[in-house]
Amino acid sequence: MTKATKDTIKAVIVLFIIALVCVALLAVANVFLKTVPTLDSATASKINTIAPSGVDDATAFSEGYFKLYSEEELASAGFDLKAFNKEKGNATNKVTAVYRVVKGQNAGAFIVESTGKGYYDITMLTAFDEEGKISGVIAKTQTEDKFSGQIFNEDKFELFKQSVIGKSELPSDSELNAVTGATTMSSMRGLRQAVTIATVVIPRLNSVADALEVENE
Repeated sequence: MTKATKDTIKAVIVLFIIALVCVALLAVANVFLKTVPTLDSATASKINTIAPSGVDDATAFSEGYFKLYSEEELASAGFDLKAFNKEKGNATNKVTAVYRVVKGQNAGAFIVESTGKGYYDITMLTAFDEEGKISGVIAKTQTEDKFSGQIFNEDKFELFKQSVIGKSELPSDSELNAVTGATTMSSMRGLRQAVTIATVVIPRLNSVADALEVENE
């Protein structure tokens, strides 16, 4: 065996070990550094856009017009979020948080935070009315492009909203692409995945709504 061959084998082994270490570190990070949803002022502002409380963003946040339910609170009311995601979701498509308007205008409305996978990770906030139909939708975080053919382009996303608000079930990817004129199927698929799983969880949340009391002012 030549020296060059030995060096090549050593290099391959080193790269393989590095790859294993990176995978292990990523697995550990996913377990111990899992992002925990928080109801910060930016999130409250987005919720106030799609499920208006009747007051300005700063007041809605500082005076607690919105609530983020912990997994423990949901479980005590009879809804197991982890079990739901195991049954209906996957690593990139799941419900990550449940919020509610707890006082003021739209008191009682649920807002679901959920994820999908386009070209990149997408996190959406979807608001629902008392009948379980979509009343508002907004991106919490997304890094897809915004060129004219992209569904997150302002005009295209407005057409998307018009197509889903008032519905409890979304049109297909192809129907949404036809209506909006968006040409990026991957982004549309990720967006639709995120909003769809939100519509799936709503009947279960509504079934325990009475156990999650709200203050209606």
